[in-house]
Amino acid sequence: MVSALLVIIVFVLLSCGDSIDSKLNEKLAGANKIKLYFFDKEHGTVENPKMIVTVSKQGDIKKIISSITDETSEQFKCGYSGQLEIFKDNELLLNPEFNFEEECRHYVFTYRDEVMFRMMTEEGSKLLKKYYERVSKD
Repeated sequence: MVSALLVIIVFVLLSCGDSIDSKLNEKLAGANKIKLYFFDKEHGTVENPKMIVTVSKQGDIKKIISSITDETSEQFKCGYSGQLEIFKDNELLLNPEFNFEEECRHYVFTYRDEVMFRMMTEEGSKLLKKYYERVSKD
């Protein structure tokens, strides 16, 4: 009897309210544009305007957004490769910084006044590197 009551209490506590991740996923679901800012490795800022890319291809937008996992990452000390601005109809939804290097793949952003560190998927890393390689060739 006590164990059944404990299970019910745990279930009620876990079902109260939405997780931050589900609310964030809901917010990003309608995104229709992403701006990528690739940082200069020496300065950690965008030094060249050609290193800013606008992504409007819906498939790539979904891949980039889905590369922000629910898994918390450690607070890496590797610096950042760039920053995203995720938009829905010109309204900024989220602007995480990211590192796409294998040993430091992650995002960091503020959501609901909380700094969040999230792992980046391998697919997301490859896609962001592909965009980086396109603009850094010139």
